[in-house]
Amino acid sequence: MKKIYGTTLWGAEFLKAIEYETDRGRLSRGKTYANTGKIYDIELKAKSISAKVRGNFAPFYISRLSFSQFTKGDKEVILKYIDANPFILAIIMNGKLPEELLNFFKDEEIDIFRGFDMSCNCYDYNGSYACKHITALYYMLTNEIDKNPFILLKLRGLDLVQHYNIEENLNISYPLELVYANNTQSSVIFTDNIQILKLQNYKNFILSMLGSFPPFASIDYKEVMEEFYKKIPRELPLIVSAIRDEKIDNIQRILQNSDIEIQATDDITTVKFQISNEIFKDKKVLKLFDEYKFRIENNYLIVTPFSLFKLFISLDDDEGSDSYKYLFYLFRVVYILIENCAFIPSVIKKTNYLQIIYKALNSVEIVNKQIESLSKISPLIVSINDKYLDQKSGTDYIISAVLTNFIPHFNFMHKKQKNNPPAISHSFFKGAILEIKNFENKNIAYSINNYFSVFDIVKSVYRYKLFIDIKDNNYKFYINIENKNNKLEYNLDKAILQFEKLEIIKFLAYLVEFLPKVKDLIKNEYILLTQDEIEMFLLKTSTVISNLGVDIILPKELKNLLKPKLSLSVKTSSKNHKSFFTLDKMLEYDWQISIGGEYLSVTEFKKLVEGGKELIKFRDNYVVISPDEAKAIFAQVNKKARLNKFDVLQASLNDEAFLDIDLQNFFDEIFTPKEIQIPT
Repeated sequence: MKKIYGTTLWGAEFLKAIEYETDRGRLSRGKTYANTGKIYDIELKAKSISAKVRGNFAPFYISRLSFSQFTKGDKEVILKYIDANPFILAIIMNGKLPEELLNFFKDEEIDIFRGFDMSCNCYDYNGSYACKHITALYYMLTNEIDKNPFILLKLRGLDLVQHYNIEENLNISYPLELVYANNTQSSVIFTDNIQILKLQNYKNFILSMLGSFPPFASIDYKEVMEEFYKKIPRELPLIVSAIRDEKIDNIQRILQNSDIEIQATDDITTVKFQISNEIFKDKKVLKLFDEYKFRIENNYLIVTPFSLFKLFISLDDDEGSDSYKYLFYLFRVVYILIENCAFIPSVIKKTNYLQIIYKALNSVEIVNKQIESLSKISPLIVSINDKYLDQKSGTDYIISAVLTNFIPHFNFMHKKQKNNPPAISHSFFKGAILEIKNFENKNIAYSINNYFSVFDIVKSVYRYKLFIDIKDNNYKFYINIENKNNKLEYNLDKAILQFEKLEIIKFLAYLVEFLPKVKDLIKNEYILLTQDEIEMFLLKTSTVISNLGVDIILPKELKNLLKPKLSLSVKTSSKNHKSFFTLDKMLEYDWQISIGGEYLSVTEFKKLVEGGKELIKFRDNYVVISPDEAKAIFAQVNKKARLNKFDVLQASLNDEAFLDIDLQNFFDEIFTPKEIQIPT
């Protein structure tokens, strides 16, 4: 399988260094060695890396790379720069080496890419030119530097993780919050049926937050996820469709009178539902479940989340035990989540392996609202080590278990390299565990976690609130941060002194990609946005940021943006309307544009939009209209240069015309039912 090395800006620069040390032939053969697993026993130390590389004339050769170290003065300069620019460290923690830092190295003439010694005991290496074995090792190292930029600096003698004591901040936490129920929580009593909320499709939002060619795979994983999310809604009805046979009614009655629980573990891929009912002692009853992959164990009926999901979607009555009724609605919510791509992958890292699970897109307000409403009616049915999870944790856990169990049944594999996909794709789409014992997988979990971590901002202990105020035609932008635990709230410049600074800066590092001026809020209470910046923020950025679980608080003028609407002003030249069919000769009309209950002439509207802005101040409000929308309005005006009575009638019925009193009375008269005398 062909691999790509140097997929990041810093990885590509690092890779260039070896190109000066050898020729194309050895580069090509070295890359082939790296691609085909001929390198093993790789040992990465503070200043060097070594490995055994299989050879043609010996079982293996030992290759080594040793890197020159930063001087004491260089270290002091670098650390001083990072201390003065806290975003730098936050961006590295998010898995990227910022271009700003690379430019700083160039300006200071500090070379972090070149300067290393090499050695190999093969016959080809002569002490000055890199052999294919050294080149192969260099490619392997580049792959890890792509995934974890901290390695690049550590090899030069600057361990930022140790210096800033951030090892704990870099640990990959379990993707679900597991909170145990307290003694006061108990099963709930159902009153009203839960409302299933309507969701939009979140494919485009998710893809907008992903970059191309992440370091954990040899292919463009943004394209992979686009293909995946595009196919899901089409295939879902074929995978999970209602079962129609004579057994379903009997199975439904049994489940309605059963208690259903999950004996959970932190390995969500292996969990099963267990169903208890005295009737299971009758072997004839158990035959009903044979074809649905149920089994009996310790008098419980055991079933996978996917099988129970398919079965519950086939049921049509929500009445039953507390657990039955709760799951009746939960499985329908899961179906809606899948149908609308409102779920994301997440990584679980263990000592020697990793696995990919799926969870709801909780950052989106309406998704979180739906899950919260489910949680409120949840009995305690998810237990770990004989202790029940609380209602919210239990609901999140079950949804994740069903999603994770569903994905392998989707039977998806991306088109590129479909016959020989990277191993990580089997973890994403087939439920396979990926061992991380070997060197090239050591940082893969870290890279995957960074790729999707933006969707976990909502899990922070802090609630981020973005404010926009309008004063003297200036747009004032500031950020408040609230601690969810103690409800303390500060403006950003004070919050970074009172709260966990690095976590806040990591969030801001995401926000800077949308609004670069945010950097200035570290030292200022607020910043002023230009007309172009506020337009971009409101029309392009705000929805994305809101979907990440960030609050945006707007003044009333910006909350309800007005949309222009084409309208007709129609009157007649005569008050004597004898017939609808003679109305054409008496019509006098003019086009006008309706904005928030006010009317503008076409000329006035043309002047309003002539600047080409999408966000326009109008009276005490704001109008939003794209240049294409304005163009369409003018085209419609020109197209309808002459209207007849039927056009006016249609516009009136569609509430697109403003009629004078006489004409309105005439139309009302036409449509008023009249009593007709039937001849005797």
